Amino acid sequence: MAATLMLAIRVFRQRAYLSEKALLYSSRHDSMTGACNRAFLTELAEREVALARRHGRPLAVAMLDIDHFKRINDDHGHATGDEVIRQLVATCAGTLRSIDHFGRIGGEEFVAIMPETSRDDAVHCAERMRGNIEQLRVSTPQGTLRFTASFGVAMLTEKHPHWNALLNDADAAMYCAKNTGRNRVVAVDANLAPPATAA
Repeated sequence: MAATLMLAIRVFRQRAYLSEKALLYSSRHDSMTGACNRAFLTELAEREVALARRHGRPLAVAMLDIDHFKRINDDHGHATGDEVIRQLVATCAGTLRSIDHFGRIGGEEFVAIMPETSRDDAVHCAERMRGNIEQLRVSTPQGTLRFTASFGVAMLTEKHPHWNALLNDADAAMYCAKNTGRNRVVAVDANLAPPATAA
């Protein structure tokens, strides 16, 4: 009887642990893609900013947005739009390192946080993600769909008082990429002068 009771308690505790773990995961990740949600990504970003400042290490951020996403939804439907997002997340996550973080901060906007990464390496990584996205194919009733994304890259400097300031620079660079042809990478230069194209 005692052994049976101990086994039952062990099973109950294991189920409770797994349930709590699943709940924590769902509270931190986007349900459709598994990418970090905005709140969790912000938590991770603020931690990485603090670590980078404390140890004097580089920290890069890439922000990306799917080009003409509204047109994809309008022409092919939201189910196809969802599949585009899922494929993009899987591709970008597969391109990044285990120490990097990738999250969805808006409908079709995403952010990659890259600790211990120089500006050149961050631009090269963003370019790899851009090229991998360009190679993706999504099957639709109207035929095969191809899509692209625009990227903005920014580096943490003393001119960024907090995470949002760094994110805003990456966002500005991304919109520069949008406004200068899309499907490209634009990086803020080292002293935060106006973004210069890098692809």
